[in-house]
Amino acid sequence: MNKLLILLSGTFLFQVSVAISLGDTLNEEIAPKANTSNSVTKLIKTSSKTLTFQSTSTHGKIIYQVNKNTNQVYSIRWQDKKAFKPQDILGSKYFAQFQQAKKRKALLRGLEVNDGNLSFSQFGSMLSGIQGAAAVQSLTP
Repeated sequence: MNKLLILLSGTFLFQVSVAISLGDTLNEEIAPKANTSNSVTKLIKTSSKTLTFQSTSTHGKIIYQVNKNTNQVYSIRWQDKKAFKPQDILGSKYFAQFQQAKKRKALLRGLEVNDGNLSFSQFGSMLSGIQGAAAVQSLTP
């Protein structure tokens, strides 16, 4: 029973840390609402076309690039102790596109997808950590 509770707690914390996916709305008003007891999301850079947010937790960090005109997340980069599920990063809209795209295995047990509009890559190991990036070209400013 205790093992199940620990597993479920870990799953809940993991899912909360990736509550924002590609295509979601993110701005200075929404970012504080994404904060949890285990992660903090804050604006770290702004330009004429892009907002850059960083979410840090005990597991690692996630960088969100946001189109300033539409407030839509067009790029996510991460460095974490665990691999993220593609559907958590891509959201329901872009996960369907990911499933249809041709996948290529990459170094360090990695995975790469690039269909011209959607790109996704994730690689690493439990020892060195997991790194990845995902972007939607059509959302880029």
